[in-house]
Amino acid sequence: LAASSAAGALTVAETPSVRYADVGGIDNLLQDIRELIEYPITHPEIYWHLGIDPPRGILLHGPPGCGKTLLANAIAGELGVPFIKVAATELVAGVAGESEAKIRQLFEEAQ
Repeated sequence: LAASSAAGALTVAETPSVRYADVGGIDNLLQDIRELIEYPITHPEIYWHLGIDPPRGILLHGPPGCGKTLLANAIAGELGVPFIKVAATELVAGVAGESEAKIRQLFEEAQ
């Protein structure tokens, strides 16, 4: 199951089969990943009880080939949710306001 948005930058795939065990070198990060990414999704009531809204996203950054996409796939696989990949190059436009419009459209489609 794969689909692309009208903006051409959003690709929705099936839930990845990648798991944390498939990603090397993250054992010391797993608790942070669970607290910052998994818990807000699986247990939002923890945050609501504290009177705050749970985080709704993360931004992974680093050089090419460092494992950002693999980690994102593993997180989606562990949570049993589809992985949505956005090509940033497809969002950039030369006309003022066009990039912003594409980003708004992508978020609407992702929801």
